[in-house]
Amino acid sequence: MLRSGDWIHPALHHGIPHYTKPPLTYWTIAASVGLLGRNEWAVRLPNSIAYLASLIVVLAIGRTVNRRNPWLPVLIYATSLLTFITLSSVSTDTELVLFETLAMFAFVRGWFEKPQEPVRWIRLMWGAFGLAFMTKGPPGLLPLVAIVAFVILTSGPAGLRRVFDGIGIAIFLALGGRGSRPWFSETPICLTTS
Repeated sequence: MLRSGDWIHPALHHGIPHYTKPPLTYWTIAASVGLLGRNEWAVRLPNSIAYLASLIVVLAIGRTVNRRNPWLPVLIYATSLLTFITLSSVSTDTELVLFETLAMFAFVRGWFEKPQEPVRWIRLMWGAFGLAFMTKGPPGLLPLVAIVAFVILTSGPAGLRRVFDGIGIAIFLALGGRGSRPWFSETPICLTTS
């Protein structure tokens, strides 16, 4: 990206298109390398920042749902073996966790904590899902399945109107795709015959 100036179509060495994941993680790594130079620290910095931001969001969730021990969810997350394994590699997973966790935090705040201003939180949830989608594609929406199930079980299907806000969905589409076509629609389909 830095060499070609093309930030829309990630490519491997010699310009071979690389569409295995949406580009948000590639963008953060390329920006970090552009600022800090070609070194391992620059490549790993976006994951480290995403991890630290995830800790802050998990603490915010803890303060919302567990006021007696808000530090407990952070402690559990920060000391999980899988978290350390993911953090030590360069992948989309750490940024994905950040955006999905932010989406869940926004849902919790919009649904339980701030009944006078739920739309603002629900729109933040959709924005976070848009960033998760630009990080890993459809898996970024998996927490939405849990949200929909929870809302149907607690408020019935009518409660889904609070979650599926039109402006929120527009925010998701603006962040999660390019116009009306999602980024991954440009992935070339190769058919081979043997």
